[in-house]
Amino acid sequence: MKQWLSSKFRRGGKRREAKAAIRVGIHFAQTSVTMSVLSADHTHLLACVTRPCSRDQVGRVLGQLVDEYDVKGKAAYVTLSRKDYDTQFVDLPGVGDDELRDALRYRVTPPGVLGSEEVVTTGVRLSNERETNAEEQTLVRATVISRNLLDWIVDAVDEAKLDLQAVFPRETTLITLARQAAEAGEHSVEETTYPPTLSVFVAELSTGLAVARRDNLFLSRTVTLTVDREAGFSENQIQRLTTECVRTAENFNKRLSSTPLARAYIGPDFAGMATVRERLADALGIDCEILRIPPHIEPADDATASTAATPEGMLAVAGTLNVELPENASIYERPSRTRSVTSPELLAMGLVAGIAVLAVISGVQAWLVSGARDDVERMTTERDALQAQVSTLREEIEAVEQAEPDARYVAEQERLERRRDLYTRILNEFEGVDTSLIDGFASPLRALAENRVDGLWLQSINIEPGNVTIRGKSLSALQAETLAGRLRDTSAFRDWSPRRIGVDNFSNAGNGITFLEFTMQGPGLFAAATPVQDGNSANETGGADLQRLLRRLNNGDN
Repeated sequence: MKQWLSSKFRRGGKRREAKAAIRVGIHFAQTSVTMSVLSADHTHLLACVTRPCSRDQVGRVLGQLVDEYDVKGKAAYVTLSRKDYDTQFVDLPGVGDDELRDALRYRVTPPGVLGSEEVVTTGVRLSNERETNAEEQTLVRATVISRNLLDWIVDAVDEAKLDLQAVFPRETTLITLARQAAEAGEHSVEETTYPPTLSVFVAELSTGLAVARRDNLFLSRTVTLTVDREAGFSENQIQRLTTECVRTAENFNKRLSSTPLARAYIGPDFAGMATVRERLADALGIDCEILRIPPHIEPADDATASTAATPEGMLAVAGTLNVELPENASIYERPSRTRSVTSPELLAMGLVAGIAVLAVISGVQAWLVSGARDDVERMTTERDALQAQVSTLREEIEAVEQAEPDARYVAEQERLERRRDLYTRILNEFEGVDTSLIDGFASPLRALAENRVDGLWLQSINIEPGNVTIRGKSLSALQAETLAGRLRDTSAFRDWSPRRIGVDNFSNAGNGITFLEFTMQGPGLFAAATPVQDGNSANETGGADLQRLLRRLNNGDN
């Protein structure tokens, strides 16, 4: 079993390596489909063929090419036609690369009448070497494509029985072609001295311009320029293309990089391209070469080389040259691959795992059964001991239930009950105590002390519940009235109403001074206190009764 599984895994690993080694490049034009096949060692172009077809026939025609060149199940890379997507530039500060795709979806403007849910987006950050102090490059070149169109591409590749890996915009493949051409030359390819390059890709209806340094894109533009490949360039087209390239180079040198543009590539080659290359080299003052597929890749035959030199063939081949680009370079996201539950590897692994689980279960069950026997004997012994304890406790409970209460406890209970009754009577007696004088005499006396009247002095103050009598002497009868008025303005005498103010008993102190004796009397000082009305009330308490009860409490009366 082990040897069989090992051989199955080895054979499966080789098949996966074979599928990943050969790369199939695809380019969908409006009226044709182009497929290229790059060898496993990436040095031979095994095929590059273009077949005319309408878009609804693409899946069938591509499937025929797959069968013809025996590349079913191989990794496939699609390069888009410029008409199939839109490019926008979006500023996205504070957004990480892993969030870039989702953030762009809500920041781009959907082309035409499409809504945000009907488009798929991705993007790459644009480099700017002059912003050395910036923490991150926030400007992003976004690629926007209709979701329906992307689904159509995926379905066509699936129908052809290919394993779709990525879908690249045209600008990405231009960077790849320029880098491959630069690395094949004799100039430096070190990271610090790698030359910035301008790539110019001339298609039938539009021309793409991109400036990059290695895989770092600085800027990209699309110029609408209709060129007949058979007739070649007109003078006006040469002049316009040269002007656009010069403007792009100046923009790059002044705004984006401290290292000036060092090289330019223009292609693919067709009638008049040599003239354009020379004109462009003179205008830019740098080396300018024809853009081709890398020289280290050898076409299988002349037909393959001829097709690879066309715009469609070059884009198909370029998509297979660099597959180590970041995930955001592809507008297509590969779904997470799950192994089929019926695959031989998983079935074999499941069988081995099942046997191992059964063996473990059998061992555990045997161990549990052996231990269970010991547990049964131990628990039986414990049960017998517990039953004996239960019988003993039952006998003790019955004896306690039949026992008579202790006379000492009965006597103590009766004593405590008498004590409780005494406390209850004392509380009831306290409820009948007259509280009219509870506030004391401090406030009235303080009011009398604070409201002095010159020429008047007090001789006696009698404060009783519901009545206050003040006696004294004064030099004038009005002074007693003044004192009464002042006292009524205080809080202590606010409710006091003197009913009588008597002034009499004149006396002569000598030296011509005459004294008057006055008496002020009236209720109201403790009017809030309610005297006991009924001598037979349950709450009425005489002083003797209360004293008697307290003596009983103090003596510990039982």
